[in-house]
Formats: sequence, structure tokens, C-alpha cells
Amino acid sequence: MDTAETLVSFLSERRTEMGLAQTEVARLAKITPSYLSRIEHDERGGLSAEVLAALCGALGLSPEEHGRALELAAPVEARAA
Repeated sequence: MDTAETLVSFLSERRTEMGLAQTEVARLAKITPSYLSRIEHDERGGLSAEVLAALCGALGLSPEEHGRALELAAPVEARAA
């Protein structure tokens, strides 16, 4: 089993740690709850910069955490370089 951190796991874990429901984070990020569910179940391709920024804002991530989310959102090839 791959235990490498992914953007999906990073965002989902932060939401859970904060005790926030998907519906609340979706409302704050101005996306639908079903869209957030698809993101958290990795049923989507990459996220747009706007949606990622909205999710980071809704989760109240620190600048360091936001940077980590951006790093995880980068294509694998770019991270390996």
C-alpha cells in the first residue's frame, strides 16, 4: 500500500483535523458539496489554481501548508526534477 502523501489526503486530513464537515468547507470555498466529495475521493483530475486556493482559504491553512498543497498539486514529473 502506498503511504505517500497526496493532495487529496492532505486536504481531507486537514478538514478532518479541524472538525469541519464537507458541506461547511464546500460552502466556504464556494463549491458544491458533491464536487468536494469527488475531490476527496480522487474522482477528479487536477484542481484549478482557483479551486485549490479557495479550499486552502476555507481550511484556514497557514502559508506553509498552502505551499505544501501547491507542491502536492504539481505534476509528479515536476516534483521529481
